[in-house]
Amino acid sequence: MGVFLPTCAFGNDYMLACIGGNGEVMSFFAPRVDFAQHVREGLPAVWLPDEPGGRFAYTFDGAFRSDQWLRPGSNILETKLISDDLNLRLEFTDLAHAAQPVLVRRVRLSLPRHSLSRRSDAGRGRRVRFASYFRLALGECDEKNAVHHLPKHRVMRQMWRDHYMIVGCSEPYYHQCGKWRDGRSQVKHDLQHGWLSGQEQDIGQVDFAIGADGSLAGAEPWELKLVMAYGEEEEQAIERCLTALQEPFDAQVEAVEKRCRAYTTPLVQGFADPGWQAQLSRALLTVRDLADEGTGAVAAAPEFDPTYELSGGYGYCWPRDAAEVCMALAALGDREIPRRALEWCRQTQMASGHWYQRYWSDGQHAPSWCVYPDFYQLDQTCCTLWAICELADHLEGADRATYLSGMQECADRALEALLGALEADGLHETAADAWEVHRGSFTYTNAALYAALRGCHRVFGADCSAEAERVKAAVIDKLWLRGERRFARGLTMTRELDLAFDSSTLGVFDPYGLLDLAVDEERSMAADHLAAIEARLSVDARGGRAILRFENESYMGGGPAAVNTLWAARSHLKLALCATESAEVEERLQRALAYIRTALANTNPTGQLPELIPWNGYDYWAAPHGWATAVLIDCIRLLQEFPDHAGSAPPTR
Repeated sequence: MGVFLPTCAFGNDYMLACIGGNGEVMSFFAPRVDFAQHVREGLPAVWLPDEPGGRFAYTFDGAFRSDQWLRPGSNILETKLISDDLNLRLEFTDLAHAAQPVLVRRVRLSLPRHSLSRRSDAGRGRRVRFASYFRLALGECDEKNAVHHLPKHRVMRQMWRDHYMIVGCSEPYYHQCGKWRDGRSQVKHDLQHGWLSGQEQDIGQVDFAIGADGSLAGAEPWELKLVMAYGEEEEQAIERCLTALQEPFDAQVEAVEKRCRAYTTPLVQGFADPGWQAQLSRALLTVRDLADEGTGAVAAAPEFDPTYELSGGYGYCWPRDAAEVCMALAALGDREIPRRALEWCRQTQMASGHWYQRYWSDGQHAPSWCVYPDFYQLDQTCCTLWAICELADHLEGADRATYLSGMQECADRALEALLGALEADGLHETAADAWEVHRGSFTYTNAALYAALRGCHRVFGADCSAEAERVKAAVIDKLWLRGERRFARGLTMTRELDLAFDSSTLGVFDPYGLLDLAVDEERSMAADHLAAIEARLSVDARGGRAILRFENESYMGGGPAAVNTLWAARSHLKLALCATESAEVEERLQRALAYIRTALANTNPTGQLPELIPWNGYDYWAAPHGWATAVLIDCIRLLQEFPDHAGSAPPTR
């Protein structure tokens, strides 16, 4: 397959971690949510010396059944593993420390309940060793790393330049350092044969293991704590590790839960239904973990395919995706993440007034295939300027004035760039589409252009209302297919109609409002267009029907996407809000709820939304996905406008 999909991502303001379905530590991003990814392998394992010849197993090798979930209202991960063959139960509780770039794992090993009925198992001590194997690449560099055991502190240290990772264990432990060459590892070999040599250090392409011995008897579990602490200075990282080891685990859990509640409670307290409240809380914590407090950037998703074997990579900030997240949060009452994100946008804007397709969170231009100016993504500029204007509507008084003053120059440059991108026919010049596949002038991008121009006129007083209306008139005149009652995808590079069905065209009314739903004819156009998109682009999926991005899609087998499925839900909700007949309101609510349930039925195992939902052998793809999660937040918010119709949220997977 080439890539391994984590089942959960969580973090804090200083790091982002990804965990696999059997407790594997798959990623540790620090000091930013996108860089560096310091983990190649982080594999838990057990050794049972009392079994004939000894028994060894990694948690992922098929010996264990796994159940995994996030604690309600928090980003604390629980993983339960049971092996009938090994007569063993493992429980991991993982959290990102509330105040440091530190991953804390509590490990509990016990006898399964059914074995306790056998007196021979319940009454005697059973020796067990828990170990974790690590192959780290500090700073994403496999070479020139160094790993050492530090006897003074009883921790493992790996380093490369100014990246330090300190790994410690609460129990008296065994350890071994070594090299990893061409897929071969002496550390792995020795670990799998029940002993660790105690080798103190190595350099180059290195690996290591750390383990502790315990005994199981009766129902009481044997418990230990494992800590991974990152720092840009050695003493800093060591101190973080030792402090986290010494802190009571229950206190660490309480601190994380308090941090999560402090963020979500003000935003969800108006939502009476506990099911929707729980879904909203989970979505809010997801996007918060993708937001980097230090830089303000919002990652599209945690990176899981860094060598681009099957994708173009996800652990970057697309200004367009960030804009969607900003607007969803601002509408709920969070002003801080949107302000930081849009300030980041202000700082990353090109001198031309445009934005690149995507960036590293520190503002550097990331690897891209839509390269300015030859094949650039105009919607990145349109959506960002739109979001800058929209956020102003959520601010008041001096706060609004300060914000507008700080954004004035940025908005002026972006406006100039957008006006320069207008062709004589009233539509934008040739650019890449929202999906970064096609070239031309697109209904979606023109709608975003309209919204940006209207926003600049309304918020900043710019003299561009006539240009906005010219864009609207051109979209309706040239891209509305009157006989089919739908919008074309846009114009080709030769300015001919591109007749393909594309769900991004829903942007003409959601979210960009080129079609005014308060106007009967335009509302009718929006409703007919949505029906046409559903008729052509809906497909069967687990839990119901889902929406394709566009017809003849090929990416990852051409399956449906959570973004687009929820986009259709949001479109129905917006039409329901302006419907005059109760029957139409009810029908649209039920359609919206059906799409939402489909999306929620296709999360990763811990309830986080992916970009693509199950298709062609992949259970989920790119999870958690910030844009999809933002649209879900919007949908839940809009449902509260219909308190008698919202129903209860279905359980997540």
